Amino acid sequence: MNLQLSLPDVARLTGVQRPAVSMWRRRYEATERPFPGPVARVNSREVFDADDVLGWLEATGRARGRDLRADVAVFALPAGLTLASDPEAFDGLSALLALKAATDTALDGLTAEQLTALAASVDRRDTFLLREVDGLGAQAVSVAAYADELADAAYSPRAALEGLLAERFRHDATDLAASSLAPPVHDLVVAVVRGLGVLLGDENPAYLDPTGVGSDLLLSAVDAAGDPHPDVLMSASEHQAARLFRRRAAARGLLLTPAPAALNDAQTSVMLAHYPVVGSPQMTPLEILDAIDELAVSMGDHHYAVVVAPAAVLVDRLRDRETRAVREQVLRAGRLRAALRLPAGSVTQRPRESLAIWILGTDPTDAVLGDRRVALGHLPSPSLSGTAVTAIVDDVVASASTLAGAHHYTHLALVRTAALLASSGSLIPTRRAPGRILRSPADLALQVTALSTAQTFEAPLSDLRVEPGSEASAAFASTLAGAVEEGAVRVISGNRTGFDLVGGGSVPVLGVPELTGEAANGSRRVDRLSFLGTHSSRLTEPGDVVFCTAPCPRALVDTEGGSAVQYPARILRVNRDKGEGLSPWVIASTIASQPPGARDWRRWAVPVLPPAHVAPTNRALAAVEAQRQELRRRLTDLNTLTDLVIAGVSSRALTLHPTDSPEHPQKEGT
Repeated sequence: MNLQLSLPDVARLTGVQRPAVSMWRRRYEATERPFPGPVARVNSREVFDADDVLGWLEATGRARGRDLRADVAVFALPAGLTLASDPEAFDGLSALLALKAATDTALDGLTAEQLTALAASVDRRDTFLLREVDGLGAQAVSVAAYADELADAAYSPRAALEGLLAERFRHDATDLAASSLAPPVHDLVVAVVRGLGVLLGDENPAYLDPTGVGSDLLLSAVDAAGDPHPDVLMSASEHQAARLFRRRAAARGLLLTPAPAALNDAQTSVMLAHYPVVGSPQMTPLEILDAIDELAVSMGDHHYAVVVAPAAVLVDRLRDRETRAVREQVLRAGRLRAALRLPAGSVTQRPRESLAIWILGTDPTDAVLGDRRVALGHLPSPSLSGTAVTAIVDDVVASASTLAGAHHYTHLALVRTAALLASSGSLIPTRRAPGRILRSPADLALQVTALSTAQTFEAPLSDLRVEPGSEASAAFASTLAGAVEEGAVRVISGNRTGFDLVGGGSVPVLGVPELTGEAANGSRRVDRLSFLGTHSSRLTEPGDVVFCTAPCPRALVDTEGGSAVQYPARILRVNRDKGEGLSPWVIASTIASQPPGARDWRRWAVPVLPPAHVAPTNRALAAVEAQRQELRRRLTDLNTLTDLVIAGVSSRALTLHPTDSPEHPQKEGT
């Protein structure tokens, strides 16, 4: 098959940055082995024959010992096939991948008529793939052959289909991309759905999609449930997004059950709705709230609903009177159990947009409107640890259960529904109230005692003997550019991909947020297998320096290694054989001391130590850095202690007495 690659495709195939491929073309242009010339232009972009490119990469050593021929189908396209500007071709290819998954049949070699007949045997009612396969016409034969190659390269038709969608999100601003959530938010919603399913008392409750078009969230919830797959109820829709969702479900072996006309007749289920729905990105706030109101009215007592929508619709101040009236109508219905405002960055394609989550269900206390409570919360940061996700899910589940009033909330707080109706502003304050009690009085007293009695620190160089040297002279230094040329250090670019695929896992992420202190080390993680499956993945080694140049020079030493470095951060690795006298700790400290405008890392000068003193210097600076980190944690603890004392005493959850007071007499000998 004649596959073709663009220059960005070559860069992703080989795991280099896009400018590197252009440099290869220029550098080898006048040599005996120039980079292959373009064979065509597709949408004003040059494309190259994949076999020619692979041969050149192998001949020049650019393949780096990898079998790129086994991977090339993931990045290439057959000649004449375009996906970004041809929705019919994209739909046809995704349909053939779903057909291959459903039949476990090789498609290469089948005629167009045979492919259509095979599709008809799987989809007699034409609900998800028949018309897409038939619509390819004569092109179906070549696309089917490519579908086989793509499935082999991705190891399965399902993986190939999901990879195809990931490419669609990255390269084409479509309705599909508009529904893609940041991984931590995506995982949080899935965890909430799973938690509510447990609350229903059903080991594997059904999931119901009231929008009719499905979502990434719904499929992830199904995947998280494991085998056997839960029943998925979905109302009928002929929208292309709905047909694509059914193809993705078929690739998983998942059968969809038509949702009943009256949702309250459905079995015990958790409903999951993401607005604006896929395929209708221009839904107005009024249309979204009307859909939610209809959903709330249709719910039965054995249902919960998780609604994800823009915060501007669900919780922020509404200036339009008609829209505000519909939201108040939903609140008066008494179905809202919890609302959580998420920070900016929740939507992959719209980093400035904030989302909110509503949890709908029956009031477990059956209280009158004036006595009803809603749990409200605001997440100030998009980075969520596993512990934080668990705590949020616990709060949400408690708010929808009979334990709502007795639960000690950590991220949400109970508010009277009447107070929300009386307010014309935002339902959730954008700042967390400092005086809110997070634990029971007993737990609070224990935490305050622990924070106030933390141990002090030992001297950082207590295990080293410090003596004067034999002489003192000007420090010898080398620029990083010179060290790179000599092979003493190696600068490795951070990864551009792999961070939008998964949200939790065992590989810590190091990037600008960690370097600048916006995120704690280890708070962001990715799944190891998924990350290493990307073709530009690199992990740090123990002792690597991770640094950035913007917004200002910052650096740290990764003592453990095994971290994923996110571009624009870079890795600086000292060559043990040629980097004599260079200390990672000294380099990191020197980088961190650069002025904010010094962004040309090649000009940075780093001290070169006497070789015999590199190891003890590393030991000393590592001890200093460990105590610096401990001091930062201690400062955080002291700030927390201040907030807890004020909150505890002002709310009567704590009492403070001098140790020699009558209530607490001083013991003899103290």
